[in-house]
Amino acid sequence: MVQTFQLPLAGNRRVTLGDGSLVVLDLYLATVLWDTQPREVLVLAAEGGPLMGMAMLYGNRVMLHVVDNGDVLIDPWP
Repeated sequence: MVQTFQLPLAGNRRVTLGDGSLVVLDLYLATVLWDTQPREVLVLAAEGGPLMGMAMLYGNRVMLHVVDNGDVLIDPWP
């Protein structure tokens, strides 16, 4: 996705993966449309599918249908 959207490289960051291993990942800058507003975010490029951090979800209600290809619903919370 980084290549598809031609995101500019912003550096790299050392991160701890879920298995406890430390890796250095490239860091990119992107603008996303979030709740109808543009928002600048930092993107870590890693193998696998896209993931969203909790900071992005803060202040929202998230509902998950926990099955293969289940729905994910994100609603602003007052």
